[in-house]
Amino acid sequence: MFAVFRPLQMNYYGGFSRGGAKTEKTGIKSHERKRIIVATSAKIRDEEKCIAAMENIVKNAHSKSGTKSHFWCKGNDGKSLMILEQYEDEKALIELAITDEYADSDFTVSTRITDVIIYGAVSEQTKELFAAHRPKLMNYFGGYSK
Repeated sequence: MFAVFRPLQMNYYGGFSRGGAKTEKTGIKSHERKRIIVATSAKIRDEEKCIAAMENIVKNAHSKSGTKSHFWCKGNDGKSLMILEQYEDEKALIELAITDEYADSDFTVSTRITDVIIYGAVSEQTKELFAAHRPKLMNYFGGYSK
């Protein structure tokens, strides 16, 4: 079904995830409506520096309580990179963005960011923090979680 979209296969590269409480009720819970997901696509220029940057970024993100997951995947081509970050709320995203800006790491040197999508309602402050990457902004529309 999805073949017409020409999917790019990505392999696990690094990161972490914090499990949530199990619930029997489906649907989007009120606390989940506050969550922010950031999807960043990039091309790897220098893998050694990219790995060092990933380790530093993930370590810092993991130390923040509002960061729910930081998942890095690398494409079979060896150059495509997808980073999925999930935050409890916008406050957690801003806290991490201010304390660990990509510009302060080897990330911007080792990669070329090609696309940033921010899922969730965000303030002008977040828009300004990500303005250099010209993110696509997506608001909640529907769905469910278990």
